[in-house]
Amino acid sequence: TVQLGVQDLQAAEESFQRAIAIEPENATAQRYLAAIAETTGKFESAADYYQRLEERNPEAHWATFSQGRVAYKQEDFEAAAGHFRRALEKNTANDTYRVGLAITESQLGNDAAALELLEADDEQSLDHLPSALLRISLKAKQGETDQSFAIARELRERYPDNPATHAIEGELHLAQNDLVAADKSFDEALTLAPVRAFAYRSHQIKRELGVAGAQKPIEDYLEARPLDNEARALLAQSYLETEDYGKSIATYEEVVAAEPQNAAILNNLAWNYLLVEDARAIDVARKAYDLAPDTGAIVDTLGWILVQTGSVEEGEAFLRKAVELENGRPEIRYHHAYALAKLGRADEARGALEEILESGEEFNSRSDAEKLLAEL
Repeated sequence: TVQLGVQDLQAAEESFQRAIAIEPENATAQRYLAAIAETTGKFESAADYYQRLEERNPEAHWATFSQGRVAYKQEDFEAAAGHFRRALEKNTANDTYRVGLAITESQLGNDAAALELLEADDEQSLDHLPSALLRISLKAKQGETDQSFAIARELRERYPDNPATHAIEGELHLAQNDLVAADKSFDEALTLAPVRAFAYRSHQIKRELGVAGAQKPIEDYLEARPLDNEARALLAQSYLETEDYGKSIATYEEVVAAEPQNAAILNNLAWNYLLVEDARAIDVARKAYDLAPDTGAIVDTLGWILVQTGSVEEGEAFLRKAVELENGRPEIRYHHAYALAKLGRADEARGALEEILESGEEFNSRSDAEKLLAEL
């Protein structure tokens, strides 16, 4: 248990296995092993442990529910619903079991059945925030907007200090395309607590509204949560999208300093360097490639940088590989066609460009592809 507490899952698993070797029916060790298996994605093993625990103690509703949770993670929603339903039958007052079954019913397309579960006891569902939030979502999905707003207002009164109640109202405003009201709701949510999802949503709304400094919600969030590198990467991407390359590079460099083996972040930093003609682009792109040589987007970045910096023949080879890895994604095929044209292989480039453009599929460099085809 101490090993589990310090996140040494492998050592903990070995210790629990030894405990079971001494005492095969040790339920505590089996329960921990089930949790470790579930956490590490060994779902079949986890389900087997939970099933054995339920067989030993048929009233162990948590084991029944856990089997449903594992099935849900495997996207076997029919099986998940069956387990959740049995767990709820064993413990009818458990709100977590009820909302789990409702979510699964919704996944199966049974929204009416999900709502019936949640509305069986109106007061109970309002007292359980996840149930109430799901009710709002399902009502909105069915077009019952007024009822959704009514429940949302009730939640704000009951939980005035919970940011989720403001955020769900913001989502309802968004569904009605009322960006100003949505912006206000998310601002209110973020005054209550720094939540990454709400900060990014607020940023998206402000950007769509054309608000100056639309990145501020994420910047403020990072002031409160400076170790959240996923949020920092989102901020860097946002700077890139607004062509603030200096800030984008500086922010990506902060993430790389914390996560030097993150291939995706290295890839994005290399792309930024290319845009500002920074000579470090090639070295950083090669580092990303060494870490993830079979990721099409990363191979594409390296190939494109090589072509743009004069190593056309080497770049073409990487771009050809990227096309194969990405099943001919148009943007990458354009990059490859550009390299072919640079190498004087005009017929091959022309054929590739004609295929891309005739497909009618939109991609970022479509106008560049049309221009190149005209030149050829």
